[in-house]
Amino acid sequence: MKKPLLNIFILVFVTLGAFAQTAPEFYQVALQAKAKVDYNGALKLLNKAVALDPENQEYLMERGNLYFELERYKKAKEDFDAAIRIDSMFIEAYIGRAAYFRQINLIDSAVYNAKLASIFSEDIVSESKSKTALGEVYLADGQDSLALVAFQESLKLDTTNVTGYKKAAQLLSAVDDHAAAHAMLRKAYDYDDRDLEILINLAYTANETEEYRDALKFSNMALELDPHHPASLSNRAYAYLQISQTDLALKDIKKSLANDKSNPMSHRYAGEIYKAKKEHAKACKHWKIAHKLGYEVLYGNDIVELMSECK
Repeated sequence: MKKPLLNIFILVFVTLGAFAQTAPEFYQVALQAKAKVDYNGALKLLNKAVALDPENQEYLMERGNLYFELERYKKAKEDFDAAIRIDSMFIEAYIGRAAYFRQINLIDSAVYNAKLASIFSEDIVSESKSKTALGEVYLADGQDSLALVAFQESLKLDTTNVTGYKKAAQLLSAVDDHAAAHAMLRKAYDYDDRDLEILINLAYTANETEEYRDALKFSNMALELDPHHPASLSNRAYAYLQISQTDLALKDIKKSLANDKSNPMSHRYAGEIYKAKKEHAKACKHWKIAHKLGYEVLYGNDIVELMSECK
């Protein structure tokens, strides 16, 4: 029954697009197409909206952001520039330009545009977005301390800024402050409880803070959204191990590694699971793989201590 319903939806959607005549109509149908992940269809409709109303900054920004998402960065910048030519203090366009320059690694230009967005901000929400954009530039450039300050400032301005919470949590976790990272992620979760990234990272930080029941809860929620996600399976495997459900842990870690053999954390967890099952050779094998995959760079030197048990 599902396939005919889908076909009917597509037919209705195409019909709506065909009958759109004005720029606002093309724009609204474009948003519907984007929501259904039909990016090419959305782009064609946005092109029509912009052609009919080339001075509309909302249309230009929507198309620019879509170009950016499609990694057509030069085209994205053209739309951001066009929006600024219409209004030299258009905040969203400066944020877009900051993202563009960040992407092509022109950090000074990215910082400059993010700061311009902050200068032109007229309310706390736009100011918060500008601080977030600045934080993302610093983060991309490896200036983690400046990035964290920018994200924290953005959250003081707007406590609903989910991106700010996620990025701050990322930085806090990187310096092993998992409790603070978990607290940040819980706040993000309060505003978006269906974000896969938030759920995966909540499970990870719950494991790191020894809240294993919470780790299971958030892993299960993540796996409802994506039943095959390697990190979610890996997080759940480790939580199962810690509550002595070793067989369930082994089942999950095998699935995780079948989906992605390149995650060093999964191999670290696999080693611990095999150690619990007294399969020493297999444990050492996975710890050595984790080491070769760069575990220390990403997570720290605890893998060295584990490998000390191996010959």
